[in-house]
Amino acid sequence: MLSAALVLGLALAAGARGDKLPVVDLGHSLHRGALNEAGDVYVFKNIRFGEPPVGGRRFRPAGPVATVNRTVDDGAVDYICPQAFPEWYVRKGADAMGLAPEAMRALLEAAPAQSEDCLFLDVWVPKKIYRRSASGPGTKGAPVLVWICGGGYIQGSKNRYNPTGLLARSMKNNGDGIVYVGIDYRLGLYGFLNGDGDADIVPNVGFHDQRLALNGAVNKYIHLFGGDGGDVTVLGESAGAGSIMHHITAEGGAKKVPFGRAIIQSPGFPIYSDVAATWRRVLATASRLAGREVRSGAELAALDGPTLLAVNRVAVAESPGNSYTFGPTVDGAYVPDFPGALLRAGRFDGRPRLMIGQNSHEGRAYVGPGDNDAAAIRAKAESVLPDLSAEDMDYVWTELYPPPPQTGLYGSESDRGALLFTEAFFTCNTRFLAAAFHNDTWSYRFQVPPGEHGQDVAYTFYSAGGVGAPADARLGPVDARLAGDMQQYMLNFAATGSPNAPPGRLPEWPPYGDRARLLTFGPEGVGTGSDEVEGRSRRCAFWQSGVGRAASRAAKGVDVGRGDGARRDEAGSGERLSSGGQSLRGK
Repeated sequence: MLSAALVLGLALAAGARGDKLPVVDLGHSLHRGALNEAGDVYVFKNIRFGEPPVGGRRFRPAGPVATVNRTVDDGAVDYICPQAFPEWYVRKGADAMGLAPEAMRALLEAAPAQSEDCLFLDVWVPKKIYRRSASGPGTKGAPVLVWICGGGYIQGSKNRYNPTGLLARSMKNNGDGIVYVGIDYRLGLYGFLNGDGDADIVPNVGFHDQRLALNGAVNKYIHLFGGDGGDVTVLGESAGAGSIMHHITAEGGAKKVPFGRAIIQSPGFPIYSDVAATWRRVLATASRLAGREVRSGAELAALDGPTLLAVNRVAVAESPGNSYTFGPTVDGAYVPDFPGALLRAGRFDGRPRLMIGQNSHEGRAYVGPGDNDAAAIRAKAESVLPDLSAEDMDYVWTELYPPPPQTGLYGSESDRGALLFTEAFFTCNTRFLAAAFHNDTWSYRFQVPPGEHGQDVAYTFYSAGGVGAPADARLGPVDARLAGDMQQYMLNFAATGSPNAPPGRLPEWPPYGDRARLLTFGPEGVGTGSDEVEGRSRRCAFWQSGVGRAASRAAKGVDVGRGDGARRDEAGSGERLSSGGQSLRGK
């Protein structure tokens, strides 16, 4: 994060060198840039892209900026959206750091400047790109890379990762570079509360925030910074990647995406959720903390700021093991169905080019090597699969993921549970995307041990100066050469739509194709591999079929639609996953 003191320090340093810091006029506001640590990139911090989602705008899509403020803003005032942390997550972190859970929670919740007024973005632009744009109209803008942060839809911000390393690599060998944008969006209760039909709660407003940032700010104004609003690549990991999947399937493909390319790393989101139970729990929590009964969305939205913040924190803290309480839910509008079902039915925007990433052992973040109690692991799975009947859960636990050992798959209960979480919440999503896009994607597997969820982000944001991503001592040091190769492939893709341009500088990255080929990033360097795993197509077909989810919604009288009603005997047993039996490119 660039603190106010650091921004001021950078500005003073620039002044000492005689550099005149640029001011960009967006019409409704003026923004002065600062220089980054290396002195070759202008950083414009905390640019508002939406009206504050407070008061009567709580739980509703934010509007574009309408308030005019002609005071030059240097970005020194830094806000992030309210953060929240499940108790299971806190305890896991406390164990890893040798802290008491109370101390760990205090550390996590001490993040400064949390505010409901948090719809801001940052722009990082190389000086040469900005100066070229300032030369006048008609100058072609640079490619734009937009980062959508992850964090389980309950935490995260644009400030967590520093793009200095990415930008430096984009300027290597006298390249002009790219323009980088980081956006924030509402999280937790503020961004992903579903009121189970309550008219005062619009579900998934966090997605609307992201869309507003892309449409209302990046596409409209990025040319003023030297970027090309028609040449945008979005990059996201975990919840950020899951967000991109939801944009691709938004309104069943009727809502076209505001980007041409996407780098989707470990896309994750809840595949089952009990909306009614969560809504009841939120109202009960709000009533307890407010000291009076809170019965509706209107009454929840009318709570004072500190009380609503407490409701968010407590509701998330009390999340069942391995869940987060809040996240994307089917709303009949922006999210008409589970993305996997929409992809299978051909209801998506098939225009963007995709680079899709997975980690070799995503589920290790949820089922550790020391977890070998089969009953406890099953209970973890049941807590995040609330719509599955006991019969369907038995099928999952005995037929899809039978007891160990299973040759070529797993040899312990721990590995069994990790594979279930890996496939159900992450790697099957990557296969759904590849199949829907004719297998015409660029796909990779990150397999540096332990290969757990989120490990590759330190490589995406690697910087030789050590400012890119927070270090995780458990995972060991980042392999600088491997990180550099990974970044270069991504930058090639963002610039041209192919990771192999220019050819010859890196090993050839094969397209996914009918043979399910992957590029691999591992301890041995860059290699190639296959996405074919024994029985995975059958297991992924089950997760895509909507078993349990469809039955739950049908019981409420909701039209489950095409592609959402298959029972387990229809889930398929073939070794390749397809889109409803045919290649679909979407609408």
